[in-house]
Amino acid sequence: MRRHICIFVISLLLILAAGLFTNRYCRILSLDYEAMIDVMRDNIQIENWKAAREQYDSMLYSWYRVRPLINIWIDHTDTDAVTTGLAELAVCIDAQEKRESLRLLATLWESVEHLYHREALTLPNLL
Repeated sequence: MRRHICIFVISLLLILAAGLFTNRYCRILSLDYEAMIDVMRDNIQIENWKAAREQYDSMLYSWYRVRPLINIWIDHTDTDAVTTGLAELAVCIDAQEKRESLRLLATLWESVEHLYHREALTLPNLL
């Protein structure tokens, strides 16, 4: 009986640690991407398309590196929204469409923010 309790407690602690780790990782990831989006927005506002594209390429490279990992615990519709937003944004940056690029950046920012908020360790998310 004592052994079963120890196994249960250790399992519970491991699950809790994994949850805290993924929660923190998602928060850091969201903040990093939000910062990248802010830089792109600033560059698009002043129509510095080359710098906006460079920042976009950096974000895209980072996204394709982390996406397979976060797909393990994040709903695929949330990660798909980010991927789709990035693809649409590339077209607008290349076409130098300021208004549409800014609109897509706002949508992308929301999608990136949802990566954390939907997975955060809050009571509504646990229920």
